[in-house]
Amino acid sequence: MSQFLIEQVRYMHEEIELIEKAIAELIEDKVKNNKKHIFYDYCINYLVEKIQNKSKQLVEIYNDEDNLKKEEMQFISGKTNEDNNDVWKNYYERIKYIKDYHKKTNIKKTEIRSYKSYKNEALKNNKLKSSFSPLEKKGKYIDMTKHYDEFINIKKVKEFRINMFKKKNNLNNPGAGKNQKETSDGKKKNNNTPSLDDFKEMDLITYLNNFTRFYYIPRYCKYKNDEYKKYLENLLNYLTSFFSKINILGNWEKTYEQYENKFKELFQNKEIKHWECFTYDLNSYCKINDKLYASEGTYQGYLKSKKYDEEFKKYMKKKYSVEELQQIKDEIEKEDELIAKYEYLIENYKILLNKIFQKTIQNIQRKQAFTIEEIEKRQKNEKKIKINDHLLSISDDIINNNNIINNIENILNPNSIISSSDYDTSDLGSEIDDNEGQNDEENEEDENKTIYNPLNLPLGHDNKPIPYWLYKLHGLSKEYKCEICGNYSYFGRAAFEKHFYEWRHSFGMKCLNIPNTLHFKEITKIEDALNLYEKLKKETQTVQFKPDHEVECEDSKGNVMSIKAYDDLKRQGLL
Repeated sequence: MSQFLIEQVRYMHEEIELIEKAIAELIEDKVKNNKKHIFYDYCINYLVEKIQNKSKQLVEIYNDEDNLKKEEMQFISGKTNEDNNDVWKNYYERIKYIKDYHKKTNIKKTEIRSYKSYKNEALKNNKLKSSFSPLEKKGKYIDMTKHYDEFINIKKVKEFRINMFKKKNNLNNPGAGKNQKETSDGKKKNNNTPSLDDFKEMDLITYLNNFTRFYYIPRYCKYKNDEYKKYLENLLNYLTSFFSKINILGNWEKTYEQYENKFKELFQNKEIKHWECFTYDLNSYCKINDKLYASEGTYQGYLKSKKYDEEFKKYMKKKYSVEELQQIKDEIEKEDELIAKYEYLIENYKILLNKIFQKTIQNIQRKQAFTIEEIEKRQKNEKKIKINDHLLSISDDIINNNNIINNIENILNPNSIISSSDYDTSDLGSEIDDNEGQNDEENEEDENKTIYNPLNLPLGHDNKPIPYWLYKLHGLSKEYKCEICGNYSYFGRAAFEKHFYEWRHSFGMKCLNIPNTLHFKEITKIEDALNLYEKLKKETQTVQFKPDHEVECEDSKGNVMSIKAYDDLKRQGLL
């Protein structure tokens, strides 16, 4: 229906108020059901975008660049002609136009929307499913599989890990890995000596726990390594994208900007760990071939080689100017800063998303512990969910068709005004909400159900109590108390022995001003620890080397004396 522009403005303001009410109700639901806070954030975001679009339209009307509002105001006030006041004439003309318009279009149904209809629309049409991949489970987990594959295939980094494996197992020796005996049938028998074939790549869980430990990767693996730089760039883009998706209502761009500014400040002050100096200042960097070597020994070996002489001659022929040399330095600085920035930002985003990373690791460990029966059961549940989703989509189509039929019936009936509030839409939101969360609820079924554990047994990796026989086998029923740890109880011999190297025991020893060395293992009482420390101090004093008395000197006449007596006689001028 053609409306006055002012009527359109009034209607849009009314819509905005209704949407605001719907948002307020969604916020209340979010507080009540915090587990689905991401789902409600997406619903709220859908309505916020609606408000923004309508507000833009209102601003355009108020600016009145095409003068339509001005003309309409003149028409309403009857000032279309300067001489006559045509208020009533314009009024009746408008009524006649509206009646003629309704006769032509046959519009009999008028819909009056309530705030609940906007709420249900948001619950149904939000973009939560399309925003996350199936492995991310609507923001519950993080999918790092692609970046894991990318990391383990970086050539230089892989070579470095293989070299470390060789050093660890002494495989650099020519005879290493060859200690195999031949049996009577001619086959070689392994003598438990590790070989290069035993090298295994880290698994996904190890990667998730350690992927931010960039300081383990040496600088020569990072310098001018496009694979490594691309890996960091892709990883950072994914983490920022994921963070923005789970915080769709937050200002994630401001977070990124704050981290970036903090990095610039730290990098200028040379406070970023392992990036205190640029690559060209390192001892193993060669400016002749613009290459960073693994160690100074490798670099010195290169300097003595014929290859260096050839490259040095080529370098001297190029005759770089001061400006060109400075330009090369600037490029190195930019590349160093970029890689350091990527690493710094990735570390910070890992801290922000740490809870999700821990949930992801637990989920992977739980899946690895599944039996065949449990896997089959989960597959059946997933099939059921897919069938339910398909049936829901069919039911939506049927409802839409019924609405079309109702519209036709309403056209044939006399004037009927139907309000959207007349429909019982109160259950629709909860139904959609339940369908959205059904998959997550079934996945979390094992986690959320109350665990029957009358014996108070420890929980295993699957969040279930361990078997009683295993509990007795490991001696977990035996309690060990440690006075140094503040009378903390440890159950089982393994946990008790392990705690001597953990933070709680180390902190207790530090409070007593005693070093946490092997001498104090198995010592749990404060008095025993202090007595042993005093005894050790006395022993070290008796064994301690005393240069004044034990170092002997000889004068020109062959008289032997202690260094203290020698210095005294020398000062007196008797020698």
